[in-house]
Amino acid sequence: MLRIKLGDQHQAQADLELIKQEIDRVGTILLRLREPESTSAGNGDIALNKLVTDIARIFQQSLCATHQITLELDLGDVPPLRSNVTHLQQILTNLLKNAVEALPPNGRITLGTDSGVMVNGRIFAVINVADNGPGIPETVMRQLFSPVISNKGAGHSGLGLSITKKLMDEIGGSIVCKSNRNGTQFQLLIPME
Repeated sequence: MLRIKLGDQHQAQADLELIKQEIDRVGTILLRLREPESTSAGNGDIALNKLVTDIARIFQQSLCATHQITLELDLGDVPPLRSNVTHLQQILTNLLKNAVEALPPNGRITLGTDSGVMVNGRIFAVINVADNGPGIPETVMRQLFSPVISNKGAGHSGLGLSITKKLMDEIGGSIVCKSNRNGTQFQLLIPME
């Protein structure tokens, strides 16, 4: 209804389309919880830089803006790849949400892509999510992808990174984390073939 009221030429149409896509994505996740599907469902050709740009725009205009966080993009040349778009959207959403919550006002997140990383004879695309926050304590780092380990206090379940790891496993990828007092970086390796 809002799209109709605003008209086709209104500048908010692109934002409304992103909101619709996110609602559809969350609906798919909820259906998957009720009726688990095979891991290949949702696979398709993905323009990784477009996916990253769309999610970045949602965060720039919402959580980053309200928390006074800068979100910068550093996109490399990544050819289309075949993966599960819903999984990648959820993974990025979890990592960006965690980064925003870990940063003080005027913090910075850099979201980047690259391709051509070779690991054990396989080629991977890369997504980097880095922040300049206080880092993750060593006690949390040791069990980073375990459920119910959170450094954020009450109101946080600690499930985000365990879900992220499970989703990366399902697409045949890997997730690596490096953290110190100058910030935290997550590197996602996504199979290109």
